[in-house]
Parts: sequence; C-alpha cells; structure tokens
Amino acid sequence: MGPMSGTSDRAKRYRDRANECMRVFATSQTPGTGEIYLLIAEHYLLLAASEKGKELGRTGAALHHAVP
Repeated sequence: MGPMSGTSDRAKRYRDRANECMRVFATSQTPGTGEIYLLIAEHYLLLAASEKGKELGRTGAALHHAVP
C-alpha cells in the first residue's frame, strides 16, 4: 500500500464525513444546527478535494518522470 492509497483513503473518509453532516443538515429540527453541519460538510469536501489533488499530483509527476 503506497502513499497514493493513503490520500485516496483520507479523501474517501472526508467524503463519508461530509455525507454524514449533510444527513444531519437535512434532518435537523434545531434552528442554526443544520447550517453548522452544512458548513462542516463543506469543509470536509474541501479536505477531500485537497487529498484528491495530492493524489493526482503524484500520479501526474510519476507519469511525467516515466516518459523518456
């Protein structure tokens, strides 16, 4: 298991957490609470995108170095 699988695993966990927060947002009955969970979900999605970007950067760099 290389470093790329680590970033991919983290990205998946962040997306899973974002989905959990979105479910709380969708079902929240307390004023203000849903909006907080929506903000948290957005942050998790940004973290997931960042991890995905790291993974793509490594893959692209590896491909670039592999080409003669």
